[in-house]
Amino acid sequence: MANEPRSVRAICPFYQRIRRLETHRAEIICEGAVPGMENVVTFRGTAQMEDWMAQYCETFTYERCPYAKLISEVYLRGDDE
Repeated sequence: MANEPRSVRAICPFYQRIRRLETHRAEIICEGAVPGMENVVTFRGTAQMEDWMAQYCETFTYERCPYAKLISEVYLRGDDE
């Protein structure tokens, strides 16, 4: 299935896109912790993905997300090179 472009609702700067899979699964694709890498979080259903997005990706407290927290720490340490 096709990737969906950046959501206008996503606030997290690490969010890149979502992908809905044929098996009713869904994925959120985020910036990876190292250059050239992406982080893919796979959900068993679109409802779970939408709940995750509402809790993390679409809020100004996105750094509560375990993935955003990790990537932020990498940038703060300067490990992104």
